[in-house]
Amino acid sequence: MTNAVQPLVSILIRSMDRPTLTRALDSAAAQTWPNLEIVVVAANGAAHRPLPDEWKGRPLRLVRPQPDRHLARPEAANAALEAARGEWLNFLDDDDELLPNHVSTLLAASRANGERVVFSRTRVVDAQGRTLGHVSNAGNHVQLYFHSRATTCALLFQRSLVDEGVCFDPDFAVHEDHDFQINCATRSEFRFVDEATCLWHAQAGDSGCGFGANEDVSQRERSVQQIRRKWDAVFRCWLADVDAVLWAGQRYLQGGDFTAARACFDQALHLRPDNAQAKRGIAATIASQGTAMQKAVPAQAAKKASPLVSILIRSMDRPTLERALDSAATQTWPHVEIVVVAACGSRHRTLPQTWKGRPLRLIYPDPDRTLPRPDAANAALEAARGEWLNFLDDDDELLPEHVATLMSAPRTSTARVVYARARVHDASGKPLGRVGFASFPVQLYYQNRSHPAATLFHCSLIEEGACFDSDYPVYEDHDFFINCATRCDFQFVDAVTCIWNAFIGDSGAGHGDNSNEAQRELFYAKLHRKWAAFFQPLLDQPETLIFVGQQYLREKDPHKALDYLERALAARPGDINALNLAGLANLHSENFDRAEALLTQALRQLPEHAGLRENLALLRRARDAAPAPKQ
Repeated sequence: MTNAVQPLVSILIRSMDRPTLTRALDSAAAQTWPNLEIVVVAANGAAHRPLPDEWKGRPLRLVRPQPDRHLARPEAANAALEAARGEWLNFLDDDDELLPNHVSTLLAASRANGERVVFSRTRVVDAQGRTLGHVSNAGNHVQLYFHSRATTCALLFQRSLVDEGVCFDPDFAVHEDHDFQINCATRSEFRFVDEATCLWHAQAGDSGCGFGANEDVSQRERSVQQIRRKWDAVFRCWLADVDAVLWAGQRYLQGGDFTAARACFDQALHLRPDNAQAKRGIAATIASQGTAMQKAVPAQAAKKASPLVSILIRSMDRPTLERALDSAATQTWPHVEIVVVAACGSRHRTLPQTWKGRPLRLIYPDPDRTLPRPDAANAALEAARGEWLNFLDDDDELLPEHVATLMSAPRTSTARVVYARARVHDASGKPLGRVGFASFPVQLYYQNRSHPAATLFHCSLIEEGACFDSDYPVYEDHDFFINCATRCDFQFVDAVTCIWNAFIGDSGAGHGDNSNEAQRELFYAKLHRKWAAFFQPLLDQPETLIFVGQQYLREKDPHKALDYLERALAARPGDINALNLAGLANLHSENFDRAEALLTQALRQLPEHAGLRENLALLRRARDAAPAPKQ
């Protein structure tokens, strides 16, 4: 593909000619995206050194202020916007860095809803270059009430926003990027890409917007209040969406920002005084504030003692076992043991007592026999010595940061199960998508909340009696995690930490040739009967049904969303959020008549709501584009 058909991207650098400028320029020039220009604005005026017309093969333009003067941060940003020629624009501070795949990763992301802003995670590093953690995750515009949704360097936006009048407000000497993102958000949804593609040197600079010596809390509070006054009408609109507010509250609770979490739950309770989810959120926030967790630099968690983690592998001695063992051994978490249960009995090859430096124990069944899946799992639980436990199938893989990511994540005092996303691969190793997202226990009625390899659980659950039921030769992990859910909360960590090779194996619980739908229906019915007393109260909560249904819509799974949302409507027929979301789920499932009835009913309640009108227009376009039914 030539540059002519790949959009030009402008990397915009506001420069005070600091020594770090060279590093920033190098990172811009090293992008794998082929069609790119670099625009540097000399924010310190004539004092800025001259720069060449290209930098390591990339075209470069140095823009000096006319007349000569020092430019404030928003003025320098607007000068960069004016000078940029790209279709897509990306700011980069002169002391930060882009990783080589930054632009190509963001531009490769699907933008199904026409998003004109795309952002990723940012790795935060201290003054010595050590990683402190990551910022930014999937969310919604409610978060802009509290802070930017992304660091400046992590965010790519379309030139059309600038053409429509989006710019930097000179009234904001700092936090002008937060104001800018709100302006963009009034015109476009944001698309999050779950990868770290840039580095924020948060302790460098003197803006007061970072960490350490570069943090000015009082300045930030003043700026946030100024932003809230300016965008009051916009925030009132966003904060009127109870589902979005509850979603944001849950994310803040999971991330340890209890002030923002409490504000969200209080707002949700203001909108719906009897909202059970908001009440539970407030209770969880109060409980969590009493623990040692706090909103802090992410490195704090790494300073705590490192409990032993047992990685448990039920092995049929397949060729993929060595790959699984390698992935367990390469964990960055310092205190790990590997326990392998020889599920095929004495036919299993012998294994060494260490694997690439990690202690390993091979457990043979006594008496010798082939162990069914639940029996092998229970043998692993019995042999494990760790405080935290993690199953890994012998054909799946953990990414190196898996255990460290889950162990370092803030969690509420009641969460004894912590899980992340898993990347799904096909039989050839090609990534197909991801599984796992923030949710509620009711999701377990329909499927596991996470892939087992993506899930870490505390040994106290086993001591209380949680185990694998021998009546489930398959879906035994689903049954096990329902058992855990009756005893504790689950904590979601928004990161991809493992690989599920879903087309390998013969359990029938995967994809492709490893999928058995009849078997699934049989065992799900059995699960529903076994755990009926646990599920029934959950299925009577419209708020949780709406929330989980909305997440399935976001995950592009409208058929699963339908069951949740139709149940929510049955319990609360006039709920406008349920009507709208169930309408969308029916639309995407091509149930056009049902979709139109629901969306029309919602629009009668809010006749001027632009989003509902657009959803009805989307329905009509989809219906017109659908093939005519066969006669």
